[in-house]
Amino acid sequence: MTTEQVDDVEKLLKKSEEAENVFYSKLTKVIARSGRSQYFYCCNQKGSCPSLLKFIAMKHFTYLFLISLISLTFSCSDDDDPEVLTKEGPFEISELAGTWEATKAQFSVNTVSVDVVEDGGTARMSVQSNGRFTLTLDPVDRDAYTVSGEMFWEEWQQTFYFAIAWDKYPDDWDTYGHTYDGTTLSFNGGAETGEYDFNNDGDMSACSIHFIFDRS
Repeated sequence: MTTEQVDDVEKLLKKSEEAENVFYSKLTKVIARSGRSQYFYCCNQKGSCPSLLKFIAMKHFTYLFLISLISLTFSCSDDDDPEVLTKEGPFEISELAGTWEATKAQFSVNTVSVDVVEDGGTARMSVQSNGRFTLTLDPVDRDAYTVSGEMFWEEWQQTFYFAIAWDKYPDDWDTYGHTYDGTTLSFNGGAETGEYDFNNDGDMSACSIHFIFDRS
């Protein structure tokens, strides 16, 4: 844990102790006012019960403190151990480093399908050795735009799936069917693995995608 995190724990301990004392004091007054202090064998004539009430207060606040401490510990762990994306699978993602020209850039939803390249536009992708990439789409009916993300392998039950984490949705990722022979890369995904503005009205719609790239 860092010095700041240790300070946070010490502050939490202090607040817990202060809250415990307040809770103990209020509980004592409630029992005294209720007229039921006789039910507590350790209570004195004023209706207070230091040992029993202290135990109740400590029990409640120990539980709350432990929950807070566990949350802080997991938070520290998450900060110290960021998720590392897998780059080694059927082939190393670093092999994709370079520039790629699309021969197919298809977006489909329901019965609607658009292929940017087939319609006369272009799609070019630049990939870094760490799997980071930028994809520039230039449809014939609108201005060019760029999307970006990171390629990696998602391993599940000893099987590797080609995956992309798009920068627009940093907490999400999708897997794609793929082929790769060193010079040609293709990947295609199911519903909602991509998005496209089919009506050219500024609103992106979730869709399936199918790209085929040749190394340039």
